[in-house]
Amino acid sequence: MSRGHIVHVIPHLVVNGVTAFVSELAHNLSRYAHTLLYETQPEELDLELIMQLQANGLDTLQVDAITPDVLERSGYTGAIMYNVTGHKELGEVLPSLYYSYGIYDREVGCDATVAASVYARKHGRYSDHQGIGLVIPPMINTVPLRRMPLTARMFTVGLLTSGAYEKYPVDLVMRLLHELPSDNGIMLSTLPKYPGIGVQEAIATREASSGSDTLRLCPVRITGGVKYAASTNVVVIASSVKHREPYSRQTVEAMAMGKVVIAERRGVNAARIEHGVTGLLFDTPEECIAQIRNMQEDGDARRNIGEAARRWASTQDTVNHIGKLKKLLRDLAV
Repeated sequence: MSRGHIVHVIPHLVVNGVTAFVSELAHNLSRYAHTLLYETQPEELDLELIMQLQANGLDTLQVDAITPDVLERSGYTGAIMYNVTGHKELGEVLPSLYYSYGIYDREVGCDATVAASVYARKHGRYSDHQGIGLVIPPMINTVPLRRMPLTARMFTVGLLTSGAYEKYPVDLVMRLLHELPSDNGIMLSTLPKYPGIGVQEAIATREASSGSDTLRLCPVRITGGVKYAASTNVVVIASSVKHREPYSRQTVEAMAMGKVVIAERRGVNAARIEHGVTGLLFDTPEECIAQIRNMQEDGDARRNIGEAARRWASTQDTVNHIGKLKKLLRDLAV
């Protein structure tokens, strides 16, 4: 029997949860060859991301336009498309699966659809839509994360985001920089260009008042979420008000490491986190800052929540869900 060949279609290739998921699939679906197809122009690419994907067994192929003809003449046996929009009838060329992180375009015409979460099945990032199809969470190998020790040398707060989909939470970032005590460490994503006025000024003010060793600016990397979160005690998950988070891989990774996740009470995390048990939820910046201070003062609560979070994260592990995806691909004759 010849080896199947899956093409993963991601028109805009950036560091985010989708690319991490595709990398995990390439590792776990070893009976297939894997190619990642994208339209992002070479001058806009993160070369480190490309190298990491290739090291994980993904051939990467850039084209000016992803068309039915490109898929048809390339010898692929099936396609998985992630948040693809504006490519009418593309899914009709090969046995195909549409994987939605909250963006779904029916006109792509795939044979089956899967949502990243129950929330993503019901709510689009920018509008509501119902009944996408099955729910299969993105695969995350949580076992090594659940075995990682806590390593923060001072009480450290992380707010780490790729910034994709214009989700950077400018107002909350500035509040944390201005209001957290000077003895708190802060780990903060750096972006090529911070959105909003005042973030750079807030960073400079924090460094001047607290010392540069308490503030770490973290470049966005495909493995950055795990690497940076490992050095925190609590991880704040937040986004701009116009963004709806459909899965939040970073939340799961942080919980698997036993970190206290403090997340906004909206989007997928509002249904995922049991407040006070597996994590904390907040509505306002004032609540968020108060919860951070409580976790710094109450080590027992921090440990209890962290352990409950580890147990919950185990339910998201690859081993629990990869079989469902393998069966679906077989049913589609990929």
